[in-house]
Amino acid sequence: FEPPPPSSLKEQQPSMVRARRWSVGLVLGALAAARPEGKPRLRRNLADVELVAEEPPVEEVAPVVEEPVAEVLVEEPAEVPAEVAVEEAAPVVVEESPAEEEVLPAAVEEAAEDAGVAVASEETPLDGGASSYETLAAEAEALVEKLKAALAEETQLLSALNEKLAALTGAPVVEVATEVAGPVAATPVVDAAALPEPTAENRLLRAATWNMAAINNNPFEYWVTYEGDEGADYLKLMDQVSTFLSEPGAGDVLASEVVTDAMVDELLQGMVELGLATPQDVDAVKAQWTTDLSQRHIVAEVLKDPTLGSKRLISMPDRVTNTIQLADGSAWNRPSVINCYRGGDLATLEAWWPQWEGFFFDTPLEVDAGEPKKVPAAMLTPISKAKYPEITDDEAAMSIPLSFVALAAFDAILVNVVNTAAAKAAVDWQGLRATMCAALNDRKNDRTAEILETPELYGGAMDVIFLQESSITFKELAESRTLGRDLYDVYAPSSLDPNRDQNSLILLKRGAWGPATDVTDKVRGVLADRMDGAPSPAGLGDICAYEAQRTLDGKTYILASFHGDTNGLATIPVVDAVHKYRKQQDDPRPLLFGLDANTHFSDATPTKLAYVGDFAALVASKGMQTCYGLDSSKYEYTTFNARTYLQPQLNKAVKAADKFTDVMVDRNPKDFILFYADDLKLAAPTLKDNTGDGTFEVDVMFPTLVFPSDHAISRAVLVDAGAADLGVAAAAAAAEGWPMRMLVVTAHAEVVGTGGCEAPRPAWEGRGDDDADESHRNAPTPPPLQRRLRTSRRGLDPGVVSPTRSGVHRRQHAGDHRVSEAR
Repeated sequence: FEPPPPSSLKEQQPSMVRARRWSVGLVLGALAAARPEGKPRLRRNLADVELVAEEPPVEEVAPVVEEPVAEVLVEEPAEVPAEVAVEEAAPVVVEESPAEEEVLPAAVEEAAEDAGVAVASEETPLDGGASSYETLAAEAEALVEKLKAALAEETQLLSALNEKLAALTGAPVVEVATEVAGPVAATPVVDAAALPEPTAENRLLRAATWNMAAINNNPFEYWVTYEGDEGADYLKLMDQVSTFLSEPGAGDVLASEVVTDAMVDELLQGMVELGLATPQDVDAVKAQWTTDLSQRHIVAEVLKDPTLGSKRLISMPDRVTNTIQLADGSAWNRPSVINCYRGGDLATLEAWWPQWEGFFFDTPLEVDAGEPKKVPAAMLTPISKAKYPEITDDEAAMSIPLSFVALAAFDAILVNVVNTAAAKAAVDWQGLRATMCAALNDRKNDRTAEILETPELYGGAMDVIFLQESSITFKELAESRTLGRDLYDVYAPSSLDPNRDQNSLILLKRGAWGPATDVTDKVRGVLADRMDGAPSPAGLGDICAYEAQRTLDGKTYILASFHGDTNGLATIPVVDAVHKYRKQQDDPRPLLFGLDANTHFSDATPTKLAYVGDFAALVASKGMQTCYGLDSSKYEYTTFNARTYLQPQLNKAVKAADKFTDVMVDRNPKDFILFYADDLKLAAPTLKDNTGDGTFEVDVMFPTLVFPSDHAISRAVLVDAGAADLGVAAAAAAAEGWPMRMLVVTAHAEVVGTGGCEAPRPAWEGRGDDDADESHRNAPTPPPLQRRLRTSRRGLDPGVVSPTRSGVHRRQHAGDHRVSEAR
């Protein structure tokens, strides 16, 4: 091994104190053996051990970056093995020098004694000159080999024991990593020869992709995982809404009982005064209201009428006025159930109506800086028959006032429905909405940034992060805080859409890459050529492509982020365009491509919905790989969401009881990282995260109040395609971003029944959070001959069974940080 310089040892003090004591003695002995000319002296004082070095200086190396850890107590053998002991007649001592001193803690001296290495005091002679420095160096060298042999024997015994336990339980071998501080060579369970040298050619490259999903104005639109007492109230409310809209009975009244003729007259008169409707338009709309819309039942013939949706008579004005972003960065909400309106009480139709009418006519708003202010009613836009052919010519001609009246009816009906449901459920729906808006809307960007700043997980731990559906506001926020100021450089395409808020971004770890060059327009140019005159399937901001040189290996990478259309039909053309762009380069470059492909498990309608099997076949035909492999039958979902009944498209709504079975549930494999198989390969299994803390909870819909996106994060660890295989255990350890480890096999596991799914779990799994914390807090004080082994905050368990408040779920994760005991 390469002994570290004294300054490095000093910087590693916290790790040294917690590490195996023999490892420190090993380092000290090796230092003596490695410095035959400098002959530094180790001197024992009352409070510390000082290491004094002479020239020639030792080359500096980067200090080990310490991670937050939990300590696990493991009993130490009562005696040091005889074969590892060093004869007292030959203590490791070298002479003192007046050069600059580096100080190590007193615990190092104890560590050296435990290892069998004598550390002399200032008065200790060199055994009367009986031992030469060369002899001592040889003895230290032999000590190194003996300690390594003892460790190898210990590892073999633990491995054999674990295999016996696995045979008894019928479960696979479970491994847990324990770091050995300092530069001591680790002895893994796998063959040491299988571990590659940490060279520039095979250094790990960590990447993540996440469709962070731009802010959704309606907190009720999708089913949300909501825990606690308020979560129970949320389920009661949504259940009552579903019941009412599924079986309204006598509650399915005529629209005229919710919106009166007088209310319609007021709206149309205001449109005339603004010049948005002619008297002829008013007469036509009033006639259609009187003879048609007002005579419809509010549930069966208004909310559930698919033609109102296909004509966009409700969704178009809702899109424009639901939440208006103002020039000063604030938002102006329409008084409606389906946004975060906080301007007044909506408990009754009588309270709601003056607020709704005043919103549209009373307050001019500055939407674009420097542009004239206008009231929301003046922001309504006509509906094009060319784009929406279902609308009739007459309806298109009067679409602004007609859609205005239809929107008023829609909002009034929802106010009526949600207040009726809330009364039956005995819950405060406006209070629930306020809590949801705070988590899902007001703090969505902040929470997204917090997740990406999480230390050891995403905050500086990834070499590159691909984001999709980002707003310009989020980009500006990221650049103003730690995420973009200290951890990553944030790159957006030059051709983005400032209004659409569905832009793709690339985050490059600071110091890991050279300056990046925007090649988005070049990729879009290749895509345009491929489409041969047809409209581009990718909108502005959907594609973000850059080239950057990686500092570690000097290679220039093509880095791309892409957000596919809802049905995923743009994905294959865009992947093909990126492939063609790469082929056009004189020196084909490694590619990392994070994307929301919007692919689907079902192949029933491949011309309408992108089938993931076709996607995998295309990727394979280009010589690429995905972070989840090429066998689409083994892909797992990265989205799990469904619409509720409190949104405009009731034909897509799903009942709570049908969240796992309804065909309208979006539970599909959509998010991938692509790379060329000739350039890179996976060093460890790709992990998913739908909690924000690195774990993935199965059968839990997202977003949740702590995870603000409807897409899971996918994070992969890659290595050069020509690097030696790391082996499963070593790769998993490497995937966690820790330095060299010793892999210790756990000697205790228990099998937990999970209704058809069984898996081993460590002894500490399965206890409530409070129990685990209390157990750790009340752990006995370790006796002198116990040693503290440092365990990672996240271990190597890729899929343990863990009970949660909502039942027993299989959690795919990198371990549980609430570790309180190990056996």
